[in-house]
Parts: sequence; C-alpha cells; structure tokens
Amino acid sequence: MIELKNQQHKILEYAQKFYSSQTQLIHLSYEKRPFARSDSAPIYHNFLYALILLRTKQRSKMEDAMQLIERLLHFQILEGDNSGNFPRYIHEYPYCERRFEVVDSLLAMYWIYKDFSIILPKELKSKLVGAIQQAVSYLINLIQETDYSYLLRIQIYSLLKAFGDIFQDQEWQNIGQQGLNKALSSGSDKGWGSVRHLSKMVLYLSLFSQKSNSMYLESFWNFLKQSWHKNLSAYTGPGLNEHYYQSSQEATIYHYFMDKKAQLFDADFMEAILIPHIDIESSFEQQTSLSYTLTPFEIHQHQENSYSYSFFNLDKSQWEKRGGFYPFKLMFNRASNACDTFVLQMGSFATVNQISKGKLLLTFENDPLQELDISFFGNLSSGVEIVSNNNKAAMFDLSSPLEFKYENLKVLMTFPNLEPNRGIHGQLLRDNRRSQMVKSFNHTYDWHLYFRKTKSGDKAPFQIQLELIV
Repeated sequence: MIELKNQQHKILEYAQKFYSSQTQLIHLSYEKRPFARSDSAPIYHNFLYALILLRTKQRSKMEDAMQLIERLLHFQILEGDNSGNFPRYIHEYPYCERRFEVVDSLLAMYWIYKDFSIILPKELKSKLVGAIQQAVSYLINLIQETDYSYLLRIQIYSLLKAFGDIFQDQEWQNIGQQGLNKALSSGSDKGWGSVRHLSKMVLYLSLFSQKSNSMYLESFWNFLKQSWHKNLSAYTGPGLNEHYYQSSQEATIYHYFMDKKAQLFDADFMEAILIPHIDIESSFEQQTSLSYTLTPFEIHQHQENSYSYSFFNLDKSQWEKRGGFYPFKLMFNRASNACDTFVLQMGSFATVNQISKGKLLLTFENDPLQELDISFFGNLSSGVEIVSNNNKAAMFDLSSPLEFKYENLKVLMTFPNLEPNRGIHGQLLRDNRRSQMVKSFNHTYDWHLYFRKTKSGDKAPFQIQLELIV
C-alpha cells in the first residue's frame, strides 16, 4: 500500500477535520461537492477512517479503529430485500434507499481484512467475515438481475474477484473473473472520459495491479498515462464529464494517483488510503497525437510541451447540453505554473476538425445561434487580453479576428464563412461555466464569449477557426 510515513499523517490530519470527539465518528454530507461537514455520519467514510487509524500502526489509534469497525458493522441491514447492504448514513438505519451503497464500504473492508485480519480480535474478525459474506451474496444476487452501468460492473466484479481470491471461494472468483473479462475485453468505455469515473476505477482495478493475469488491464493503464500531461499536471483527455472548482479543474483521486502533489479536497483525500503503490511510468512513451473511441464519442487528443487540446465528435442525435461536456478543450501553462483552460461549452451541435497541428475548424449547424448556445469560457485569473484590431471591447462585429493574448500563448479566432452584413456578433461578459462547483451570486471565475445574431431567418452553418500560436 501507499507509503504513509509522510502521507499517513497528512491523510489523518485531513480526516480529523470531519471528526467529532462527541460521537467519535466522521461527519460529512455527500449532497454537495466538495463534501461538507454536517451532522450526518456516512458509513463509507467512517470505514475509511478506521483504515486510516489502523495504518498509523499506533496502538491507541488501532484500538479506536477496532471499536469503530464493530460499531459500523451493527448498521448492516440483515432482513428483507436489502439484507447485506448498508444505509448511506447512520441516521438512515434501518432504511436503505440506495441498492449499491455497500459497494464502496466493501472496498474499505477488503483492505481492513487483507492487511489487518491477523491482529483483529477473534470475535471482531468473525463479525467482519460474516458482514463481508452477507454483502458479497447480496451483490451477486443484484448483479444477476440486469446489466448495470459499466462503472458499477467494474466495481462489483472487482470486489467479487478480490474477495474470492482472499477467501479462496471458487464461485466468487469465477463470477468476478468472467464479469471483468467481459467488461474490459470490450475496450474503452465513455466512463474513461470522466475523471470521477476514472478515480473509482483506479481504486478498484488496482486490486489486481500485482497479478500476473492482468485481465486486460494494460489498455486501462495506458489510457491513464496518455490522458495525463506531466508539465501541466492535469487530465487532458476529453471533457466528457469535467467539473471546475473556482479557477481550476477539479482534483480527484485520479489526479492524486498520477501526481501525489495534487491538492485534493479534505474528504476526498481520505480515499487516498485505498491506493496501492503502482509504477505505471515504466517503459512508457507519451504519444503526441491520439485518436480513439469512447463509445459513442470519437476522441482526438494532441499534446505539446506547453499545451494540450482535445475534442470529440458525436452523432447529432446524441448531442447534449450537460454542464460538464466540452466538445473542445484547450489547457496550457501560465508563467506561474497555473494551468489555464479555454473551452467550448456544450450547446448547439458542432463538428470539430483538425486542419493541422494547432489549427482547428468548428462548424455549427441548424440555426446555431437561435438559443445563444455557442459559448467559450476561460479563466479570469489567467489575465487574458481579448482584443479585435488591438482594441478591447465587450461587443465584437467579427469582421476582424479575435485575439486571446496569454502570457505564453495566443489563440487566434477567425470566422471563415462569415459573410458581410450577416448580423452575427460576439459578446463578452463575466460568468461561470455550467460545471462550476462553487455557486455564488456575487463572484465569477470565468470570462464568457458567446455569439448572438441580430437578423432572423439565417440558418446557414457558422464556422469558427482556432489557431494556437506559441
């Protein structure tokens, strides 16, 4: 597991921000991101806290951990359809609204049993084994009912295989192995384009990092490496479900897995206790340009030393307007080493084509300006100058190129098929992109450039060309 001489103290320190000396429990709420301290005591994060205490190897803290584990096991549902499951929060017991709530708790219980079963008191060990067996049986019954999401299948089959190995249970091993083979042999999934999903997959698939039979894991590890930009210390894969915290890309377990300097939110950092040490850098060569499919998305990714961009194309019938989707995403470094972004917000249907390295053409169809849905966003903190003919303005008539002047990069925006008097203008304002996690009425973190038209009846395609100049 992760070396905790330095990290253990840090993880424990963050965990104790949510600890109550009165209840001797971790208290936080999952209903907002980032997770906030509240009166609620979640089962999963309290199992994590028990594991954190055990890893200190300090006698008093390990005794506290064992007492906490025993308390938590009392909240497992033992009757009815949810027998084997846990509620999300202790105060919800004996009700359980979420069918798969036990999944994450089982992962923490796996590491508790694997690494510390030898020191657990006999009675507690017996209770833990019984709880695991009931939870696994519950999951086996559920997974046979229907074909659940890709991520959930990866999580459940990983647990079945891992517990099957540790308990030498042939049935669990076979179900887990076959389920993982089926999921992973089909190749990449659109969930690979979400850093939140990647974070969960890292925690579960790393259970098998030391196995000689990798169960098709090589392609997953390669994707992690290709989606990471060392110089930017950022995820540069497709923006399929990407969120921002103030002026930065949301940091997740994926980021921490790739770079231990990543600054996670306090409660998220507790999950770092689940990450084993894996060297995914060995014998690896970064590719500059990649094209691949995360069904149904056709992804294109390009990396240079100082910047990276990715874009995806999608069948028109599947176009969406969700906040975390960015059909085009540019990331680059500032002199201060902060990572800035320049993104196209999901809106009107667009086709993106790469003309050459650093030059792209975006084509918007079907009366794209009807709902003012062509929007570009970037960080206000970057200090960017947005000018036309060397003049700053809040409104642009688009007769001249728009220049986005950064410290180490210039983005030139031109309009190849814009005819005179077409009545299309660009407007600049302060705003927050849809996937901004910090909602505030009196503070904005982004500039927002959107396009509007002043004449009706124009349904011709609208094109925007972006050229990156270093």
